[in-house]
Amino acid sequence: MDAFTVGVIFGALFSGILCGIVPYNLGKKYDDEQVGMAGLIVTIICGAMGGFILAIPVSAVFSAIIWSRKK
Repeated sequence: MDAFTVGVIFGALFSGILCGIVPYNLGKKYDDEQVGMAGLIVTIICGAMGGFILAIPVSAVFSAIIWSRKK
C-alpha cells in the first residue's frame, strides 16, 4: 500500500471516530449507554466506508434516537 491509501483509510476511520463520540457521550449523559455504544460502532463503520459524508448523518440519527428516549 502506498502512503495515499493509508492516509485515506486512517482519515476515514478518524472521521467515524470523531462523529461517533457525539452519540456515545449523549448516551452516557442520558443513561442510554447501549444505544450510545451502538451509535459509536456504527458511525465508525460508516465513517470507514464513506468518511464524513456518511458518518455525520448516522451520528445525527443515533443522537436523535437517544434524545427521543431520554427520561
